[in-house]
Parts: sequence; C-alpha cells; structure tokens
Amino acid sequence: MKKTFVITLQIFLGSLIFCWAGAFADTSAAFKRYVDNANSISGEFTQESKMGSKTKKIKGSFVIGRPGKFRWSVQQPYQQLIISDGSKIWFYDKDLNQVTLRQAQDALSSTPAALLLGGNLLDQFSLKDAGTREGMEWVEAIPKGQDLQFKRISVGLISGTPARMELTDAFDNLTRIDFQNISNKTLPAADTFKFIPPANADFLQQ
Repeated sequence: MKKTFVITLQIFLGSLIFCWAGAFADTSAAFKRYVDNANSISGEFTQESKMGSKTKKIKGSFVIGRPGKFRWSVQQPYQQLIISDGSKIWFYDKDLNQVTLRQAQDALSSTPAALLLGGNLLDQFSLKDAGTREGMEWVEAIPKGQDLQFKRISVGLISGTPARMELTDAFDNLTRIDFQNISNKTLPAADTFKFIPPANADFLQQ
C-alpha cells in the first residue's frame, strides 16, 4: 500500500505543472487563458496506471490553489490524502493510519512540480503541438533534463479546458488521468489546505 501511495504522489506532482503553467505553445493559447484566469482549479479524477501487464485504477477529487497549495484526495479503492499549504506537505494513508510530513520544497524538488515554486516551463521542457486525438487538442512536453521522472507529459484539451493528462515514465509505463467536473470558478473553503493529523496515527517527519 505504501508503494502505491508513493506512486500516486509522484504522478500527482508531475501533473501539477500543467495546472499552473505560465507559457504554452500557440495551439494551447485557450488553455493558457484558462489557467491565467484561475485562482484555483478543482474537480474529480479517474486515474489509470499501466505497469507492464498490470493496471491500477483509482478515483478521487482535487483542489489546486495559488501559490503551491493543493489537496489531492484518493477515495476509491482506498483512501489517501495529500495536502500542501504551500510550505509543508502532509501525506495521510488511512489504511496504514500513518501521517508523513515533509517540507514542500524538499518534496517537490525532484519533480516537475518544482516549477510551481519558480522557473519557466520552457526552460525545463520542449513543447510541441501533438494534434487532435479522441476529440481533444493535445500539447506534449519533453523534459530537457535527465533527472525528471517523466520523459513525456501530455495534456488533452476540450474547448480550452483540461480533460485528460497522460504521463510516460522512464520505463514507458503510462498513466492516464481523466478529469470530470473541472472548474476554475469555485473559491476553496478556508480550511481546504489545512490538515490536522488523527491523534492515534503513526507520525513520520522527513
């Protein structure tokens, strides 16, 4: 279960760069306008990860806010929660009854989500128009460095709104995240990015 939790976190952090990117190829101008006009993005997700012959599916909801705040909640088939207030990230695994606390900068430093804390997307990725597929307009990002865990990240748009993300890791494992009910119109509640650990949970700090 713990391994699954780590994989889920890595995939989520990798997908974050597309939620607050500051510059995109011309074909993604509509998406750029979408995020430029958003103070937050929320919605539901269905994630399917293929690793060799195995496929794992999870479902949940998410909220992303500025700067560097997010709430990623896995609800099926198990319950896990990742919350960042911009400075610290809490990882809560309900089945393990375990809470892990990390500094946001340390947790994000080795992932594409580090761009949330500064830097230009175009300094880290080569962007190209990936055409139309399955009724969506696609943009593909290829990492320029050698230390990023995803070698390709693609986002599919419908009417300028993100509808799907596809992440390919160094071993050619594919993760697809489909978004439902996504919105940039709802203001998160004040406690959305706060976490109070359960009193009886095991606590780890890294």
